[in-house]
Amino acid sequence: KRFNSFNPDLVLTFIPTDWIQLFIEGFGETKTAPNQTSGYGSDAGILCLLKPYLVVDAEVGQNINGSIGGYQRYVGAGLAVMI
Repeated sequence: KRFNSFNPDLVLTFIPTDWIQLFIEGFGETKTAPNQTSGYGSDAGILCLLKPYLVVDAEVGQNINGSIGGYQRYVGAGLAVMI
């Protein structure tokens, strides 16, 4: 058997300085199984360019509707290094 899901994502960014980027995002997914519901969420965050090869980020997210990933709210952080 086969089941298809549609996963839309929209991101808006603002770059106030050469080393900071702010973003807000809306995302979702349609049903991933016949017994599941669709889910939609949003998050917002900041990315900071600390060095030309090093970016750190932080974000907070909120479930808007349905179940997507099994969470209601989340906090995330990340690190990207160019090698």
